[in-house]
Amino acid sequence: LFSEFTAVDSNITTSAITGGNPYYIQGYSTLKITPGTATSRNWSQITKYTAVSNGVTVSNTDGGVLNLGKISKSGNITVKVTVTDSRGYTKSVFKTINVIPYDRPNVYSITLRRTNEIESEMQLVFSGSISSITIDGTGKNSLKSVRYRYKKTNASSYGNFIDLLSSVAVSGTSFSFSNLELCDFDVNSSYNFHLEICDVFDSMTVTDMYFTVPQGTPLIALRKKMVGINNPKPKAALDV
Repeated sequence: LFSEFTAVDSNITTSAITGGNPYYIQGYSTLKITPGTATSRNWSQITKYTAVSNGVTVSNTDGGVLNLGKISKSGNITVKVTVTDSRGYTKSVFKTINVIPYDRPNVYSITLRRTNEIESEMQLVFSGSISSITIDGTGKNSLKSVRYRYKKTNASSYGNFIDLLSSVAVSGTSFSFSNLELCDFDVNSSYNFHLEICDVFDSMTVTDMYFTVPQGTPLIALRKKMVGINNPKPKAALDV
């Protein structure tokens, strides 16, 4: 006799957003099964509990929690729990869970450059999207953090993060940003630049992008009535 089991998302970050069973997040929710009471018959004994879902099979002999791990597929996923007795007889119970397709924030277009490729002024333009997470008609996902930091390439550590979220344009699950005067980088130095984007799952699903910005000093700088060689600000007709 066996008729019930409970399924839970043991990832507290994802379950806090979805509300838990029957909603799960692809690739991040962790499915744990607790079998209900199983009663053997005709002097037999219960010898095994088995949970199967998403191509994963887990068993134990005591009816304790069965951890099926992270759910790799999306859609309506069947969970099957089977109890086996000492004679080899089995009883199975089935449930269906809803696994929502998900991917971390995606940046599909980005430009990070010095103005004219040589100036100290930095330009940053990007656009992207976040996954739609809709439960009972309500959107649950949103852009929570967009920020950057930088350091000179030869420095040992980055500076503090600088927030950009308030300047990011959001439309549904799409977002975009454009600033042609973001900050100033010394033209004689190269820099490492780190852009970080988070959705409602915060650091669990953060998107990190790293760039190297070369120094701005050009080999030849053409200025009004002057030419600089390895010098962006010539002070003579030919300044080397």
